[in-house]
Amino acid sequence: MTAVKMFWYKFFIQDYQRDTSHLSLLEHGAYRLLIDQTYLSGGVLPSDLEAIYRLARAMTKAEQAAIRSILRSFFTQTEEGYLHGRVSREIEAQHQAGAASRANGAKGGRPRKNPGGSDVGQETEPRKNLTGFEKETEQVPKTEPRANPVGTGNETQQVPKTKSRKNLSQESGVRNNNPTLPYPGARVRDGAFPLGAQWQPSATFWGIAKHVGLGESSPDFGPALADFLGFWLDRPGEARTQAGWEKAFLESWQRFRAFNAGKPKPKPSGTTTPSPHVGFAERDYTQGVNSDGSF
Repeated sequence: MTAVKMFWYKFFIQDYQRDTSHLSLLEHGAYRLLIDQTYLSGGVLPSDLEAIYRLARAMTKAEQAAIRSILRSFFTQTEEGYLHGRVSREIEAQHQAGAASRANGAKGGRPRKNPGGSDVGQETEPRKNLTGFEKETEQVPKTEPRANPVGTGNETQQVPKTKSRKNLSQESGVRNNNPTLPYPGARVRDGAFPLGAQWQPSATFWGIAKHVGLGESSPDFGPALADFLGFWLDRPGEARTQAGWEKAFLESWQRFRAFNAGKPKPKPSGTTTPSPHVGFAERDYTQGVNSDGSF
């Protein structure tokens, strides 16, 4: 493998998460640092573990144990040092691309191509003569003939007053094949549909809703869903995908919960607040009064 130091590289998140789902947080940090250092070192790490500890700044025993675990799982020890398969392939591809660019530069740059992809060695269109040197048959008139005013020329020469416009679905290239929408020219996304009375969120929705404290067993789920459906069933012209409706319902549910949290709680039925204007007959008005009428 050609040693080429790389100061940037492509990082494929999905590939990384697929291969490292079993790692701890400390091992993730150790792995990322070793990958970066492998690119900066030209594709190979030293054979000496102490040198690798220094490169990765692993000072504690736990950090050094994480370095050793990553080296055993993802690196291969050779006479040159520790190699990483993905890093080696990326460096080799970068080296080949650089060699091809240098070869094109030595030849005067990348050759031009026509729309068909073949090399073009000469101009495809003859150049026009300079102004004033054209032949009489090649000269371009300085002004274009003016069209007859509307109503004065022949019927075929009249300019139409307005130009017909295409509807939005033709201009955007999006067709509305949903016959339930009230207007056929509406712009909708693929898979979009108007909300129906039987609509329910999918299982994917609940995985997202739990992060904001909402669940299928929440007591306000039913009222929030009914409020959401009642609002959108009065607006049949709206069409969204399942994910779009679920996002709108999540926001609606949060607003529904916040609104009802601010309302005063109703008192239990059958309870009344005693009035201060009752019970006069039961009060003792002589309490605290002396026999001579003083207090």
